[in-house]
Amino acid sequence: MAGAAAKKAAAAKQATAKIYIPILVLSNILYVVVMFGTSDSIPYDGTKFGLFGMVITWLLQAYSYMGILESCAIPATTATNKKNKKDLAGGSNLDLFVATIGTQFLSVLHSPRWFYITILGVPIIGVYQLYSTFYPSTAAIMNNNNKNKDNKEDNNKEVDPILTEKRKRRADKRKQKWS
Repeated sequence: MAGAAAKKAAAAKQATAKIYIPILVLSNILYVVVMFGTSDSIPYDGTKFGLFGMVITWLLQAYSYMGILESCAIPATTATNKKNKKDLAGGSNLDLFVATIGTQFLSVLHSPRWFYITILGVPIIGVYQLYSTFYPSTAAIMNNNNKNKDNKEDNNKEVDPILTEKRKRRADKRKQKWS
């Protein structure tokens, strides 16, 4: 059984890689062409901030690509995988992937200050997500409580009279046994 799940995950990763590798490679080739086409010398005039931003953006792009591959493998191995589910695999990793590509081109075509998105913005969002994991908002808590109440009401409505009778008989037997 575990071997089948691993095979499904590997197939899902391979299918996702066929989609995102060309996007990743072509966008970076185009980025390098545009970067060298807009400057006569070293990219970003050799500024430490520009080169640091470029490296950080590439690292975040690689991280987001790996995250996209992992997140597409998870639904492939779960038993609740729905055939008609049309959500994009990737989640926040896909958002990060798009943000890094946008940051690359905006930093070349407009200003290197766009690197602040990847240098400062991504860690701030990560810290907020980590904080909200341990300290959820009151709206999320109330929403979760409402879901639990709805589930309890649904469970009460779906009680089978035969099962109820059996439970009652078992409870009576336990009472007689311990009395």
